[in-house]
Amino acid sequence: MLSAALLSLAACLCGHAFPGALTAQEAEPSPYKNAEAGFELQLPVATWTQVTQPGDYGISTLAMGPKELGGTVQFSIQISAASANDLEALTAQRDDLLLQVEAVEGISAAKKLEFKIAGLNAPGLEVEQQASGDTFLVRQAYLISQGLQYKIQFHAPKDRFDEFEPLFQKTLDSFAIVPLSQQAQKGADLRSLAARCGSEIDWLSDWQQASELAKKSKKLIVVTVSALGGFDVGDQIGRGPFMDQDVVHLLQQRFIVLRWRKGMGAPFESQDAFGMGPSTFGTGLLLVTPDGQVVRQIYMLAGTAVYDVLIDVLQGHPQLAIPKPAKGSTRQQEIEFLLQIGELRAAEAHLASSDSSENPLNEAWLHAELQRLQRNGPEAMAALDEAIELAGDMSVDAIRTAPQLFLLQAELQTAMGQSDLAESMLDSMFTSEVVLEDSERAKALLLKGALRLQAKDRAGCEVAWNELMNNHPDSRWAWLAAAAVSGPAWGFEIYPSLAWPQEQHRKLAFLPQAAEVESQKLSVEEMIVSATDYLLSVQQENGSWTSLTSYGKVDELADDFQIAATVIAGRALLHLEDNVGAQQAAQEALDWLLKQREILQAQDAPPVVFMDYAVWNRSYCIFFLADCLAAELGDENAVRQEMENCIEDLLQRQQGNGGWSYYLSGTAGGDAIPQAISFTTATVVLALERAIEVGSAVDEPSLARGLACLEKLRSPEGTFAYFLHGANVDTGTLSGTSPAGSAARGPVCALALHQGKPAPVEEAEMPARFEMYLEHLHGFGAQRRKALMHAGADTQGSHYLLYDYSTAAEALRKTVGKVVTKPLARKVFDAVLKQLQLCRNKDGSFIDNPLMGVDISTGLGLQALIDLQEVESKF
Repeated sequence: MLSAALLSLAACLCGHAFPGALTAQEAEPSPYKNAEAGFELQLPVATWTQVTQPGDYGISTLAMGPKELGGTVQFSIQISAASANDLEALTAQRDDLLLQVEAVEGISAAKKLEFKIAGLNAPGLEVEQQASGDTFLVRQAYLISQGLQYKIQFHAPKDRFDEFEPLFQKTLDSFAIVPLSQQAQKGADLRSLAARCGSEIDWLSDWQQASELAKKSKKLIVVTVSALGGFDVGDQIGRGPFMDQDVVHLLQQRFIVLRWRKGMGAPFESQDAFGMGPSTFGTGLLLVTPDGQVVRQIYMLAGTAVYDVLIDVLQGHPQLAIPKPAKGSTRQQEIEFLLQIGELRAAEAHLASSDSSENPLNEAWLHAELQRLQRNGPEAMAALDEAIELAGDMSVDAIRTAPQLFLLQAELQTAMGQSDLAESMLDSMFTSEVVLEDSERAKALLLKGALRLQAKDRAGCEVAWNELMNNHPDSRWAWLAAAAVSGPAWGFEIYPSLAWPQEQHRKLAFLPQAAEVESQKLSVEEMIVSATDYLLSVQQENGSWTSLTSYGKVDELADDFQIAATVIAGRALLHLEDNVGAQQAAQEALDWLLKQREILQAQDAPPVVFMDYAVWNRSYCIFFLADCLAAELGDENAVRQEMENCIEDLLQRQQGNGGWSYYLSGTAGGDAIPQAISFTTATVVLALERAIEVGSAVDEPSLARGLACLEKLRSPEGTFAYFLHGANVDTGTLSGTSPAGSAARGPVCALALHQGKPAPVEEAEMPARFEMYLEHLHGFGAQRRKALMHAGADTQGSHYLLYDYSTAAEALRKTVGKVVTKPLARKVFDAVLKQLQLCRNKDGSFIDNPLMGVDISTGLGLQALIDLQEVESKF
């Protein structure tokens, strides 16, 4: 993803300004002005062509330059919602990008620049970049105004930059901020409101300060990581778990919170420690000791998941300081305090010894709160019913008001999936004669809108949330509503699930315990048995396996990850021909998969934004379906029809350059960037080749174009590039080619070419790729169990480790004793087996990156072991 994050830097260097539909006109001498985007400027000469691309702010991009030079000389402005709140944060973004640039091939001579634009300070940078066979000098400046962020870029071939610099400077000097239109101002106000999310937390930005404070107060440090350069996703942490009141209480009382910046000098950045290189990509939380040791990762950002993990960490570190309640606190006040700071066991012990002199209504409420925090819905509701009944007795001196109790009841009903009851409760509150406090009405409006959105009633949601934001702008609940309607998902057919996750899914937030070192002595057969036992034990009643996206999911339609988990696990189990339980599990997986197509046809497919992972799940579906046909599992006609559906889906996603990619755009709903990814293309090609083997028809020209693209992706370094940029396979440019960061995808790419274009050159290719694989494999393996991606010193990432091991094992199985000698095969066998052992968990499952999920990882691990077992039999 590093290359994708930097595409905005290179997008205009390939002779085409933008991939989407554009409008162009000859520039006039008069100023260009756009009140939606809040700026104006003067083109330097009338002969320059002006090009705009539509966007949320009237335009998303304005570019101009000499028409005859085809974009090689250009001044451009990209407009987006401000992701930084101030100059310091904007400067940090610039510094982060410079650190990323250090790890990118073809970009050099990077340095910081400082601009003064429209009277405002604007951090910037300069780089030299190789593109289209030339060296370009690129300068960028970043500016924030009126809730919008402007990225101003001007570039030209290095040897001609001085010729055009006066024109660039003239354009820059003419840039001015203009008042936003009325409609645009509403959007700016909305973004300003949303920016207040997370402000209840004291964020530190200096490691040394955080370390000293944590040491003094005997606390752990919660390090927030948001390294999603190039993706317009907003502040997922500040607007997500850090707006969950239960999480906020814990953070305020029990932890030090530090916002991580690349290169800040924290000990855990070192590759000898946890390891977070300049190309680190992802978002999440790290729980860190004052001396910099990472003790836990939080990779799921749902508020309930973050809370559960924080509580688990506190319970596992009894040496941490426990805050004391205020002096003179009553027993019930102490219990409420214990609940807020996460000391649930102590609160439960206090509640077990009641005091008849204290308020019985408040006692019942405290019982309800304890059960709510433990996600015990029925018990919480029973205690709350008791509190509400007591509140009806006017002789009781109620500490908790009736609206507070009814709000909690509506929250519990929502969490328990009783949405209709929750809405009825809220509606009765709105229409009753009881006067609601502002804070109570604001919270009720947020929940009402969320319930309407969950019910796919966007208009009803907007009614509630507009009242909330207009009448209660200082309420934290209004900030949440503003964050939702100004976020990248708003406007798409994406609807929340407000219920608590199912009990069996709560474990998805926890990384399994790694296996003991002794497990490395286990044989391949023993690991196959334990991995099989694990998969059979966790298969769902409907025949599927789970992914992290299963957390909180309630509808029947599965997403790409759950489908992938199911077909990967089902395929591996299918290969265990002598295991009756495995064969039955594979049959159930097949039945579930075929049912998914029926469900998809009966309802609208979910929108695809940022990434299209269908290329992965359809490829693995084909592998599974082909193996089902070969094993005569299931109804042949139904299986073959689904395979044809998957083939068609893949061919529809083929790029103009012949390859395949899962990356679409850094902007939700943005035009897909024309490019191909090597290992994605190799996987699709292998799937199509497998379909042909079992008698399915595949368009031969399409397959040939895929092979040609894969061949083009071979780099002079002897690697397969991460990306081929551009729609034309012949003129496309490569990125991500260094051996240290690319070696692991060599075997799968070489295998696809070996099978599709058998020739002497391909026979020599496979051993060479395995030799390079062996040389660099350790650098990949060091990333195991990290949720953050591309955190290695050479951009290595954990999210493809088991994919790499399984594809290498497959390539070895198919080529050992043929194009790969047995001595070389033995070395590869030993190396892959060692890495698999290091990814193994105590329960027999496997994991590489927690975001991939244990079931997907274990399916890939089991498949690798089955292939290695066959390789071992040939020695």
